[in-house]
Amino acid sequence: NMQLSWGGARLYIPCKDRAARDAAIRAEFTGRNHDEVCRRHGISRRTLYRIIGSATS
Repeated sequence: NMQLSWGGARLYIPCKDRAARDAAIRAEFTGRNHDEVCRRHGISRRTLYRIIGSATS
């Protein structure tokens, strides 16, 4: 039971494949569908902008 083992501690569980998720987000994003992409991938607008911005830098 995770609660008995880690109860009260902060536990970080990384995204399974962040690179694939980010590539999918870049492919889906049109510049006008912020809310739809964020909702579909369970991310915030700030995260969306970070992902889109990292493609250009």
